[in-house]
Amino acid sequence: MASTALMAKWIVAEPDFMMEGSSIYCKLCLKPFKIGRKQELNQHKSTRGHINARNNRKNQGQQPITKCSTSANDSTPDVVIQELVSACLEEGIPLSKLERGPLKSFLEKHLPKLIPSRKILSNRVTNELFEQVQVKTRAHIGNSPIWCSVDESTDRLGRNIVNVLVGKLDTKNSAKGRLIMLFLLKEQTHLQSCSASRKV
Repeated sequence: MASTALMAKWIVAEPDFMMEGSSIYCKLCLKPFKIGRKQELNQHKSTRGHINARNNRKNQGQQPITKCSTSANDSTPDVVIQELVSACLEEGIPLSKLERGPLKSFLEKHLPKLIPSRKILSNRVTNELFEQVQVKTRAHIGNSPIWCSVDESTDRLGRNIVNVLVGKLDTKNSAKGRLIMLFLLKEQTHLQSCSASRKV
């Protein structure tokens, strides 16, 4: 496997690719992959899926993805995407809204690169943000007394969900709870909900 620095050199002149950790991410195919030789990058560019994605972008009239500025005042693209996902989650905006409608048009116009699909955002960014929220929640509560709420519901797909919320028990912030855990149950009964909440 090639080093990250070497792979980064290979894609400097390639606007359709970017580094994502130790992998190369294809902005057209919306997927990361690892390569050992530059020839493999050229092979990917000649695949039917990549060529179709490039043609689709041209047909939709999208401008090529430009390179982001790396000045000290600019955020890196990954930070911008992480902040966008964080804002959506805090405001209760589903990530699927980023893939359609006026919000998608706005983001494509004003962000220097395409937003990854909802699945990629969920897998890559949401888990990191969840850990950050857990740390912030612990710091916010500290050694204060807490309240806990266990909410049983069924989502639109018919799955049984248990949400566990926790909040600081004081006169100022007691109304604001934070989701700390979500459980998917095979069957929704009060006993399973209680046992799920004890796992927290």
